[in-house]
Amino acid sequence: KSPRSKATKALWIGGSGGAIAHFDGTDWTMMVEPVTANLRAVWGLSTTDLWAVGEGGFIYHGNGAGWQRTEIEKYQPDPEQKPYEVKSHLLAVWGAANNDVWASGEPDEKNHGVLVHWDGKSWKYVTLLYALPRTIRSIWGWSASNILMAGTQGTVMRLDGKKGEVGMMEVPTIATL
Repeated sequence: KSPRSKATKALWIGGSGGAIAHFDGTDWTMMVEPVTANLRAVWGLSTTDLWAVGEGGFIYHGNGAGWQRTEIEKYQPDPEQKPYEVKSHLLAVWGAANNDVWASGEPDEKNHGVLVHWDGKSWKYVTLLYALPRTIRSIWGWSASNILMAGTQGTVMRLDGKKGEVGMMEVPTIATL
């Protein structure tokens, strides 16, 4: 549903049932892929490095020729407890580099905020939004240390991905952004 790509003249859109459409600057093409999740956002660093996120915590990586599902590592801060698994609907994805991509979306079933990060090898749950039960609908940035996230209840946050810090920004609304 959200067209996101840095690639010149290229645009990808994800939708229901895993539909992915590609616009090359002239024509639209439907990608025939094994993607089945309802997709909510697509972003790409280039035509060969694409990310699509969607319902149920699904994340797919595209190389321009095909798409492959990637898993979010289970998070286990306490070995005495069951590992935490991200299954929230992911609604936003953006990256500063091929080893620095962020995704977020709806809070989990226990109302914890969800933020995940790709480090070039794996997706990991990041606890920065754990105590913030807000839906993040958009992520965009200028660099790894200057990222904005916006969502429900007038939420706008600045994320410094290099330092691992997030701060709320005052916005004069409680509307969904």
